[in-house]
Amino acid sequence: MMMKKIYKYILAGALCFMVAACEDFDTLNQDPNNPVEIPSHMLMNGAQKSIMDDIYDAWFSGRQCLLYSQYWVQRNYTEEDRYQIRESENNSKFDALYRGVANLQKVVALNMDEQTKGNNARYGANCNQIAAAIILKVWLMGIITDTWGSVPYTDVGKLEEGVLYCKYDEQKTIYKTLIDELTTAVNGIDESKVAFVSGDMIYGGDASKWKKFGNSLKCRLAVHLSKVDPNWKTYISEAVASGVFTSNADAAAFNYSSSGLDFCKFYANYYVDGRNDFTISKTLTDILKGEADALNGKSHPWTDVIDPRLRMYTTSYDGAYNGIPYGAPTENMSSLRPGTPNW
Repeated sequence: MMMKKIYKYILAGALCFMVAACEDFDTLNQDPNNPVEIPSHMLMNGAQKSIMDDIYDAWFSGRQCLLYSQYWVQRNYTEEDRYQIRESENNSKFDALYRGVANLQKVVALNMDEQTKGNNARYGANCNQIAAAIILKVWLMGIITDTWGSVPYTDVGKLEEGVLYCKYDEQKTIYKTLIDELTTAVNGIDESKVAFVSGDMIYGGDASKWKKFGNSLKCRLAVHLSKVDPNWKTYISEAVASGVFTSNADAAAFNYSSSGLDFCKFYANYYVDGRNDFTISKTLTDILKGEADALNGKSHPWTDVIDPRLRMYTTSYDGAYNGIPYGAPTENMSSLRPGTPNW
């Protein structure tokens, strides 16, 4: 009889241990440093920071955008100047910018879902959070499609819906969608309420400025469409009537911290890493000097007008501003150097 009671207590203790163990197993793989749910204002803050870091750096802007615009050239390794892209970097930036798109879409989703929008309304009006996230996403998608042409868009961010492989959309379809999204976003803004109580490093939650940004961006996209869409002037008229930028105070500028390690990647490349890879191109220098295009024999509206920014962009050598010819092979760069770090 005594043995039965002992077995009963042992069995009861074992069952209690199993229940406790199961409860422990439920939480064992939960990482306290990576929360399952992120508030919308923190997600917006992280998206803004990562997007600016990924775009304005020595790779995407430095060795692609600013090179292909012929604003500057590379001093040492000129492969990108001659369109020999490093595919690893190209693919890396493609992935990184789409992570930004996905994060901004998540901000929209958190403010639209009935189960989450109530909690996230504490961080700013739902309608304004949605509008700000869409406006920034449109700006980012404009850069993506201008860079790579026909790219995924309508299927992006639908992994939870079972979309594993995004289809590629034609650029004309993407641009039409971007114009429509901007119009809807701007019209949905409530200027009497803040967009974000914190986390917005671009406008500090100012809904009115987000509205101006959206309208001004609409004008920019409309100009891009001017040769293919007969409605482009209508888009501009709508935007201007709704309110666009009127001064530099309206500009959409991401404000890095003035202390710590939070600084622009261009700054990090030059001052922290000690790199000196780029210099002004002859193409841009000639325009700033008011000279005609010697390479292609073309004139421009600024002929014989010296741009005052020339002295800010570069320094003279023996009293002359020259710049480096665009696309010179790496082995020829040493012969183009007049003996000073600045051309």
